[in-house]
Amino acid sequence: MYNATKFNQYGGLIRVTQDYDKQSQMLSTIVYDKGFGMSDIKLKRFSSQSHEESVDVTSGLGIGLSNSKFLAEGSGGSISLISMLGEFTKVTFTVKAPEIRMN
Repeated sequence: MYNATKFNQYGGLIRVTQDYDKQSQMLSTIVYDKGFGMSDIKLKRFSSQSHEESVDVTSGLGIGLSNSKFLAEGSGGSISLISMLGEFTKVTFTVKAPEIRMN
């Protein structure tokens, strides 16, 4: 969500939605923004990047997304990015979240 606000224009659209699938016990959070978007080069670098690789925080694809990818995959989930430069970015972050019942 930080990147959605950081790389968005003033007054730009940011939408956050969540969905929980009881059967798979997966919680999905989707962050969509009508901001600056990402180039194909940055998207490819993110998809091939491991947590151990160094990141360039000045390029706008830094430690935040790298850590998010590490956390999602470490919990049995995933993270995906869809973006068009100058148009939008959609990040889907999914984690395993067993249901907890409180009595």
